[in-house]
Amino acid sequence: MDHIGRGLATAVVLAGLAAPVVTLAQALPPPVATAAPAPSGYSQTGIAAEATAENAVLARENGRAAASRSAWARLAAEMGLPPATDSQIEQMIDSVIVEQERTTRTSYTGRLTVNFNPRRVQAFAGRGPSSPPDPTLAGTPAYVPAASYLEVTTQYSGMQEWLELRRRLLASASVSQVDVLTISVDRARLRLGLRVPAAQVAQDLVPAGLSLAPGGRPGDGWRVGLAGRR
Repeated sequence: MDHIGRGLATAVVLAGLAAPVVTLAQALPPPVATAAPAPSGYSQTGIAAEATAENAVLARENGRAAASRSAWARLAAEMGLPPATDSQIEQMIDSVIVEQERTTRTSYTGRLTVNFNPRRVQAFAGRGPSSPPDPTLAGTPAYVPAASYLEVTTQYSGMQEWLELRRRLLASASVSQVDVLTISVDRARLRLGLRVPAAQVAQDLVPAGLSLAPGGRPGDGWRVGLAGRR
Protein backbone atom coordinates (compact mmCIF):
# COMPACT_ATOMS: atom_id res chain seq x y z
CA MET A 1 0.00 0.00 0.00
CA ASP A 2 2.83 2.38 0.83
CA HIS A 3 4.31 1.63 -2.56
CA ILE A 4 1.00 2.42 -4.28
CA GLY A 5 0.55 5.65 -2.26
CA ARG A 6 4.03 6.86 -3.14
CA GLY A 7 3.32 6.14 -6.80
CA LEU A 8 0.10 8.16 -6.77
CA ALA A 9 1.79 11.08 -5.05
CA THR A 10 4.57 11.07 -7.63
CA ALA A 11 2.03 11.04 -10.46
CA VAL A 12 0.19 14.03 -8.97
CA VAL A 13 3.42 16.02 -8.63
CA LEU A 14 4.47 15.22 -12.20
CA ALA A 15 1.03 16.21 -13.51
CA GLY A 16 1.31 19.52 -11.67
CA LEU A 17 4.72 20.19 -13.17
CA ALA A 18 3.41 19.45 -16.65
CA ALA A 19 0.47 21.84 -16.29
CA PRO A 20 0.93 25.26 -17.96
CA VAL A 21 2.12 27.99 -15.61
CA VAL A 22 -0.02 31.17 -15.70
CA THR A 23 1.97 34.22 -14.73
CA LEU A 24 0.52 37.44 -13.31
CA ALA A 25 1.22 39.24 -16.58
CA GLN A 26 -0.76 36.60 -18.48
CA ALA A 27 -3.64 36.75 -16.04
CA LEU A 28 -4.09 40.49 -16.40
CA PRO A 29 -5.92 41.90 -19.45
CA PRO A 30 -3.72 43.49 -22.12
CA PRO A 31 -3.12 47.23 -21.70
CA VAL A 32 -5.52 49.49 -23.55
CA ALA A 33 -3.85 51.63 -26.19
CA THR A 34 -4.39 55.36 -25.64
CA ALA A 35 -3.95 58.19 -28.07
CA ALA A 36 -0.79 60.20 -27.71
CA PRO A 37 -1.39 63.67 -26.27
CA ALA A 38 -1.41 66.56 -28.70
CA PRO A 39 1.91 68.38 -28.98
CA SER A 40 2.15 71.25 -26.52
CA GLY A 41 3.43 73.48 -29.32
CA TYR A 42 -0.13 74.31 -30.33
CA SER A 43 -0.15 76.77 -27.40
CA GLN A 44 2.65 79.25 -27.98
CA THR A 45 3.30 81.21 -24.80
CA GLY A 46 5.33 84.31 -24.07
CA ILE A 47 5.01 85.78 -27.56
CA ALA A 48 6.25 89.36 -27.58
CA ALA A 49 3.99 91.94 -29.25
CA GLU A 50 5.19 95.44 -30.02
CA ALA A 51 4.07 98.11 -32.48
CA THR A 52 3.69 101.85 -32.94
CA ALA A 53 1.06 103.62 -35.03
CA GLU A 54 -0.88 106.84 -35.33
CA ASN A 55 -3.24 105.78 -32.53
CA ALA A 56 -3.54 103.18 -29.79
CA VAL A 57 -6.13 101.03 -31.56
CA LEU A 58 -4.05 100.61 -34.71
CA ALA A 59 -0.90 100.01 -32.65
CA ARG A 60 -2.66 97.22 -30.73
CA GLU A 61 -3.97 95.71 -33.95
CA ASN A 62 -0.52 95.74 -35.55
CA GLY A 63 1.11 94.37 -32.41
CA ARG A 64 -1.28 91.44 -32.17
CA ALA A 65 -0.91 90.66 -35.87
CA ALA A 66 2.87 90.63 -35.47
CA ALA A 67 2.55 88.34 -32.43
CA SER A 68 0.38 85.92 -34.42
CA ARG A 69 3.03 85.77 -37.14
CA SER A 70 5.75 85.18 -34.56
CA ALA A 71 3.72 82.41 -32.90
CA TRP A 72 3.19 80.70 -36.25
CA ALA A 73 6.88 81.00 -37.13
CA ARG A 74 7.79 79.30 -33.86
CA LEU A 75 5.17 76.57 -34.32
CA ALA A 76 6.23 76.03 -37.94
CA ALA A 77 9.87 75.64 -36.89
CA GLU A 78 8.93 73.10 -34.22
CA MET A 79 6.68 70.99 -36.46
CA GLY A 80 8.14 71.55 -39.91
CA LEU A 81 5.10 73.42 -41.24
CA PRO A 82 4.96 75.50 -44.43
CA PRO A 83 4.67 79.30 -44.44
CA ALA A 84 1.19 80.81 -44.07
CA THR A 85 -0.42 84.13 -44.89
CA ASP A 86 -1.89 86.39 -42.19
CA SER A 87 -5.38 85.29 -43.24
CA GLN A 88 -4.49 81.60 -42.98
CA ILE A 89 -2.84 82.09 -39.59
CA GLU A 90 -5.91 83.92 -38.30
CA GLN A 91 -8.15 81.03 -39.38
CA MET A 92 -6.04 78.54 -37.41
CA ILE A 93 -6.04 80.49 -34.12
CA ASP A 94 -8.51 79.36 -31.47
CA SER A 95 -7.81 82.10 -28.96
CA VAL A 96 -5.31 84.72 -27.82
CA ILE A 97 -4.64 85.19 -24.11
CA VAL A 98 -3.06 88.41 -22.87
CA GLU A 99 -0.30 87.68 -20.37
CA GLN A 100 0.55 91.35 -20.03
CA GLU A 101 0.13 94.46 -22.13
CA ARG A 102 0.66 98.20 -22.07
CA THR A 103 -0.85 100.75 -24.43
CA THR A 104 0.00 104.41 -24.91
CA ARG A 105 -1.49 106.89 -27.34
CA THR A 106 0.70 105.64 -30.19
CA SER A 107 2.29 102.37 -29.06
CA TYR A 108 1.50 98.89 -27.85
CA THR A 109 3.67 96.35 -26.04
CA GLY A 110 2.58 93.06 -24.63
CA ARG A 111 3.19 89.38 -24.11
CA LEU A 112 0.61 86.93 -25.43
CA THR A 113 -0.28 83.26 -25.53
CA VAL A 114 -1.52 82.20 -28.97
CA ASN A 115 -3.55 78.97 -29.02
CA PHE A 116 -3.76 77.22 -32.39
CA ASN A 117 -6.43 74.70 -33.33
CA PRO A 118 -4.61 71.34 -33.76
CA ARG A 119 -7.09 69.96 -36.29
CA ARG A 120 -6.91 73.04 -38.49
CA VAL A 121 -3.13 73.16 -38.32
CA GLN A 122 -2.89 69.51 -39.35
CA ALA A 123 -5.40 70.08 -42.15
CA PHE A 124 -3.36 73.05 -43.35
CA ALA A 125 -0.24 70.89 -43.38
CA GLY A 126 -2.07 68.07 -45.17
CA ARG A 127 -1.41 65.64 -42.33
CA GLY A 128 -4.84 65.16 -40.82
CA PRO A 129 -7.15 62.17 -41.43
CA SER A 130 -9.71 62.43 -44.18
CA SER A 131 -12.79 64.26 -42.97
CA PRO A 132 -15.53 66.51 -44.36
CA PRO A 133 -14.09 69.84 -45.55
CA ASP A 134 -14.08 72.65 -43.02
CA PRO A 135 -15.70 75.74 -44.60
CA THR A 136 -13.54 78.07 -42.51
CA LEU A 137 -10.44 76.57 -44.13
CA ALA A 138 -11.52 77.25 -47.70
CA GLY A 139 -8.49 78.26 -49.74
CA THR A 140 -6.10 76.54 -47.30
CA PRO A 141 -3.38 75.53 -47.88
CA ALA A 142 -3.66 76.47 -51.55
CA TYR A 143 -4.14 80.20 -51.05
CA VAL A 144 -6.67 81.80 -53.41
CA PRO A 145 -5.86 85.48 -54.05
CA ALA A 146 -8.40 88.26 -54.31
CA ALA A 147 -10.22 88.73 -57.60
CA SER A 148 -11.17 92.31 -56.65
CA TYR A 149 -10.99 94.80 -53.80
CA LEU A 150 -13.69 96.75 -52.00
CA GLU A 151 -13.24 99.67 -49.61
CA VAL A 152 -15.72 99.62 -46.75
CA THR A 153 -16.33 101.44 -43.48
CA THR A 154 -17.36 99.91 -40.19
CA GLN A 155 -18.36 101.01 -36.71
CA TYR A 156 -17.99 99.08 -33.46
CA SER A 157 -18.40 99.62 -29.74
CA GLY A 158 -14.87 98.71 -28.72
CA MET A 159 -11.81 96.56 -29.27
CA GLN A 160 -13.53 93.23 -28.60
CA GLU A 161 -16.24 93.93 -31.17
CA TRP A 162 -13.64 95.00 -33.70
CA LEU A 163 -11.57 91.85 -33.16
CA GLU A 164 -14.67 89.68 -33.54
CA LEU A 165 -15.64 91.48 -36.76
CA ARG A 166 -12.16 91.01 -38.18
CA ARG A 167 -12.06 87.35 -37.15
CA ARG A 168 -15.35 86.59 -38.88
CA LEU A 169 -14.31 88.39 -42.05
CA LEU A 170 -11.04 86.45 -42.27
CA ALA A 171 -12.87 83.18 -41.60
CA SER A 172 -15.05 83.69 -44.67
CA ALA A 173 -14.13 81.70 -47.77
CA SER A 174 -15.17 84.71 -49.88
CA VAL A 175 -12.71 87.13 -48.25
CA SER A 176 -9.00 86.68 -48.90
CA GLN A 177 -7.66 89.58 -46.83
CA VAL A 178 -8.62 92.49 -44.60
CA ASP A 179 -6.39 95.56 -44.87
CA VAL A 180 -6.82 98.35 -42.32
CA LEU A 181 -6.61 101.74 -44.05
CA THR A 182 -7.58 103.91 -41.07
CA ILE A 183 -8.81 102.98 -37.61
CA SER A 184 -9.94 104.71 -34.43
CA VAL A 185 -11.54 103.68 -31.17
CA ASP A 186 -14.99 103.14 -32.71
CA ARG A 187 -14.67 103.01 -36.50
CA ALA A 188 -12.37 101.92 -39.30
CA ARG A 189 -11.96 102.05 -43.05
CA LEU A 190 -10.98 98.72 -44.57
CA ARG A 191 -9.99 97.29 -47.90
CA LEU A 192 -11.41 93.82 -48.39
CA GLY A 193 -9.89 91.37 -50.85
CA LEU A 194 -12.83 89.53 -52.43
CA ARG A 195 -12.71 86.18 -54.19
CA VAL A 196 -16.22 86.57 -55.63
CA PRO A 197 -18.39 89.60 -56.53
CA ALA A 198 -19.44 91.88 -53.67
CA ALA A 199 -23.10 90.89 -53.92
CA GLN A 200 -22.15 87.24 -53.47
CA VAL A 201 -19.85 88.11 -50.55
CA ALA A 202 -22.76 89.91 -48.87
CA GLN A 203 -24.83 86.72 -49.07
CA ASP A 204 -21.95 84.53 -47.90
CA LEU A 205 -21.39 86.69 -44.80
CA VAL A 206 -24.98 86.39 -43.55
CA PRO A 207 -24.51 82.94 -41.91
CA ALA A 208 -21.47 84.36 -40.10
CA GLY A 209 -23.61 87.08 -38.54
CA LEU A 210 -22.14 89.87 -40.68
CA SER A 211 -23.79 92.50 -42.83
CA LEU A 212 -22.22 93.96 -45.98
CA ALA A 213 -24.21 96.49 -48.03
CA PRO A 214 -23.94 99.86 -49.79
CA GLY A 215 -24.74 102.98 -47.78
CA GLY A 216 -28.31 104.18 -47.65
CA ARG A 217 -27.71 107.44 -49.54
CA PRO A 218 -26.32 108.09 -53.03
CA GLY A 219 -22.56 108.40 -52.91
CA ASP A 220 -22.23 106.44 -49.68
CA GLY A 221 -19.70 103.66 -49.78
CA TRP A 222 -20.14 100.07 -48.68
CA ARG A 223 -20.45 99.28 -45.00
CA VAL A 224 -19.70 96.11 -43.07
CA GLY A 225 -20.45 95.19 -39.50
CA LEU A 226 -21.89 92.66 -37.11
CA ALA A 227 -25.50 91.83 -37.97
CA GLY A 228 -27.87 94.49 -36.69
CA ARG A 229 -25.13 97.13 -36.64
CA ARG A 230 -23.77 98.91 -39.70
